[in-house]
Amino acid sequence: MDAVCAARTIWACVRSSSPARGSSRFARRRQFLSGSLDGIFEVTCLEIGLSEMNSFDKDARDGRRMLSIAHTWGSTPAERALSLPCDRHLRSFDAALFRAVDVDAPPSIVFRWLCQLRTAPYSYDWIDNWGHESPRTLTPGLEQLALGQRVMNIFELVDFKLDRHLTLVLRRGRRLFGDIAGTYLVAARAPTGSRIVVKLLVRYPDRVVLGWLTRVGLPWGDLVMMRKQLLTLKVLAETDYAASSAATGGTTPSEPTASLSSRGTKQ
Repeated sequence: MDAVCAARTIWACVRSSSPARGSSRFARRRQFLSGSLDGIFEVTCLEIGLSEMNSFDKDARDGRRMLSIAHTWGSTPAERALSLPCDRHLRSFDAALFRAVDVDAPPSIVFRWLCQLRTAPYSYDWIDNWGHESPRTLTPGLEQLALGQRVMNIFELVDFKLDRHLTLVLRRGRRLFGDIAGTYLVAARAPTGSRIVVKLLVRYPDRVVLGWLTRVGLPWGDLVMMRKQLLTLKVLAETDYAASSAATGGTTPSEPTASLSSRGTKQ
């Protein structure tokens, strides 16, 4: 629990460093948003601290272990050693962030749900989707991938392989977040499951103050948002698979996949 307290301290420093505005109306909105984000951050840290600490190496202790979570949540050393397509799109970077989760559904279904990121972020919708709920059913046509498409509104699809990966580069928000390239990898897991492994490469802004704030805040902010995203996609893919299995009498369904209008570089 000491590690969770340390994380709260870091969050408080990042939050208090944002400048105040003159409008009392803006101040009330900022106070409400800040309080809500505090709740999300603390609950996420508490859940991680209580239920997921044991998944990390035994030689990582206390604060060092907690700090590693922001960079390695859910991933294994072998996964962090993988060479992924995003490596080709940002060769010089300051940080590598990893996130991973098991999904009890085959890669074809999991990948199809990853294609939904073209239309919505599937995280905390009231924060990053203007309050609109990310679709809970598959949107026809989103599996028709092509290089250059927008993903989550701020990323561009620069590489992909059917049922294997989506690789994205940040196009909007670079002045705030810096340069970011990431790969969503879908790996098969016996007997019929999958595993989503995400790798993000980040080159922080050059400006001194903003660069420092981003270095401190981005790994934790991304952990909170992407953890929610991956767990949401996990539930939706598993629900979809369970319904498909029930409809086919308990056998593994063969999901037809629409043809792609463009193919990315193979991994």
